[in-house]
Amino acid sequence: MGLDLPRIIKAYVAKQGWKVSGQQDDNIIMLFGSKEEHHLLVLKGVSAKEYIVIRCLLPQNVPEKSRKRMIEYITRANYGLGHGCFKMDERDGEIEFQSSMDVEGCNEADIMLLLEFYVGVSSGTWDKYEKGVRGLMVDDKTDPAILIQMIEGS
Repeated sequence: MGLDLPRIIKAYVAKQGWKVSGQQDDNIIMLFGSKEEHHLLVLKGVSAKEYIVIRCLLPQNVPEKSRKRMIEYITRANYGLGHGCFKMDERDGEIEFQSSMDVEGCNEADIMLLLEFYVGVSSGTWDKYEKGVRGLMVDDKTDPAILIQMIEGS
């Protein structure tokens, strides 16, 4: 029998002292940030295929009027990323940063270490680009290229 990834993820979350905001199927959902600005961290273990998906996303969707510029923004952000990617559903404006980790052949201790690393990288990437995402959602005049230059320092 394979690894019980949802159980391992729950153990990881408990070890971190994080409060679970919800659970849907095998998705473990946590809320991070302040009352005004927060995001969701969703961890999902796919035991049958031996991988874990890590998603950071806003609880609100990108307004329709901002989606074209948001696509440019996340395309520019994705260009320089070494792991994971930003995605937006054009139908409803849901935006997220998603990465995944292959745990085939790993034991539980290895998976806990990998979760520490990959959740940190994913959350750090989300934190780096989140201000630009929020800015584009409220300001119709902001240039996505300039935002990326400011964030990446290029």
